[in-house]
Amino acid sequence: MAQDREPRPGRIEGAVATDDGTSLADVSVSILGRPGAGTITDAGGAFALDAVSPGWAEVRFSRLGYAVVSRRVLVEAGATARLEAVMAEEAIELAPIDVSVTRERSYLEINGFYRRSERGFGRQYPLRELDRLRALQVSDVVRGVSGVIMQHDPWMANRVVALRSRMLGPGGAPCALTVFVDGVRTLDSNLNQVPQEWLLGMEVYLGAEAPAEYRLSGGCGVVLLWTKDGRS
Repeated sequence: MAQDREPRPGRIEGAVATDDGTSLADVSVSILGRPGAGTITDAGGAFALDAVSPGWAEVRFSRLGYAVVSRRVLVEAGATARLEAVMAEEAIELAPIDVSVTRERSYLEINGFYRRSERGFGRQYPLRELDRLRALQVSDVVRGVSGVIMQHDPWMANRVVALRSRMLGPGGAPCALTVFVDGVRTLDSNLNQVPQEWLLGMEVYLGAEAPAEYRLSGGCGVVLLWTKDGRS
C-alpha cells in the first residue's frame, strides 16, 4: 500500500506600496495562525514567503505609521502565489500631554513669583499648595499668616479684609493690606473678590517685605493674586 505523501509546500511573493504607488520598505509580513512564517519587505517593497502549506492563507502587513492590511491568497502545492498590498498612512494617536502645569509655571515665572520666593521674604502659595490647603476662599489662606488679622464685614458675609496687626501711625490703628489681581491694584481690599478656585498662585507681604513694584506709601503690605484667566 502506497504511503500518503505530504503535499509540497508553496510560496507567496509580492510587493507592498503606498497608495500613491511608492514602494514601501520595512513592512512586517506574516501569515496569521502560522508562527514563524514571516519576513520584511526590502528596499523595493518586495517580499517572499517560502515553505507555505497549501490552502488559503491570510497574510498580514504592518508598519508603524500605516494602517494594518490583511489579504487572503490561495496557495497551491509546489506553486507560487502572487500578492500585492497597498498601505495607507495612519495618524498615530499620542497620549495627551497635560500642559497646564507648564503654562502655570511660565505665567508665574514671567511675573516674578518664583524669583520673589527665593528671596525668603513674605509668603508664597503656588497652585499645588493652594490645592493642598483646600481653602474655601482666599481669606482662609491668609488667615494663617503671622502678623495678620481678619476683619469681617457684618453686612457682607463674603467680604473679608486682611489687616496688619502691627500698630501704625497716630492712634495706633491697624491698616489694610492692598490687593493686586494679576499685577493690577484693585480699589477694593476684599480678599475674596476672586474665587479661590480661580487662582494659580498667591503672595502675601507685610511692610517693607513687599516687592518694590508693589510697595505703596505707608508700608502696610500687599496681597498678590494670580489667576488662571490672567495666564490665558
